[in-house]
Amino acid sequence: MFEFSLRALRILTRSSRAKISSSSPGAIPYSALIPLLFPLEYKYEAALALQIANLLTRSFFSAQLGIHDLPNNVAFFSGVDIDRSLRKSVQHECITPSNPHGLSVSYGIAPGEELDIFNLLERVSILRARRENSNN
Repeated sequence: MFEFSLRALRILTRSSRAKISSSSPGAIPYSALIPLLFPLEYKYEAALALQIANLLTRSFFSAQLGIHDLPNNVAFFSGVDIDRSLRKSVQHECITPSNPHGLSVSYGIAPGEELDIFNLLERVSILRARRENSNN
């Protein structure tokens, strides 16, 4: 069973390699241990893929236990952090003695965003509509 979870994570990270480039990557921490780097233009799709990988993993384990219905708070992460830097919270300024003014003032790094599954679906649908309109 654990192998399936690792396989889902491997599939997610390997599929992300196709989208990775050196142009302005964003970071999405997975369980605060594995940051996934994506170009900022794909940040919402990457976060949605992470949510779907979590859903598939949880569904697999639940089905093995005979549980065939998952509530939203089990099926999806409560939120996925999308940020240009790795920090404890996307709103944290990281003020330290060596960085007394914080990331936004000292380095021009704006706060990130934390999105739940509903906000992600909304953002992805808006992006896809814009891309379709720009292609027509």
